[in-house]
Amino acid sequence: MSKRVIFASLTMGAMLAWSSAALAGDPAVAREQLKIGYGLAQEGKCEEALPHFTESLRLDPKAITLINLADCEEKVGKLADAMAHWADARARASAEGARPIEEEATKRAAALDPRLPRLTITLAPSAPKDATVERDGIA
Repeated sequence: MSKRVIFASLTMGAMLAWSSAALAGDPAVAREQLKIGYGLAQEGKCEEALPHFTESLRLDPKAITLINLADCEEKVGKLADAMAHWADARARASAEGARPIEEEATKRAAALDPRLPRLTITLAPSAPKDATVERDGIA
């Protein structure tokens, strides 16, 4: 391999590493991803919006991003994920001093709670006293 090819490969690798590192924690890119996701969600394309909200959250975690993510997850039937993000949004909004977002997240989580699937296991009276219930090998 020639020195020119090796140099070009190293230069390209360094540029790629630098550009991805520059994006981590980048509020401007996070805002752009949030705007794209929001636009898609407004068009009723929540499934397409989810990756944009997720990337925005990864780059710059904000309560506003979490409520948009939770709203879309709820609309596409990802109820457990939505509930977790409503709770995260409430906590982050409290930390950010964003009272309206905190109130909205609280209200939406309360409304979602009855829709979450639940599983109740009742052991028969004849079950041994040391009986355990496992799911995926975990007690």
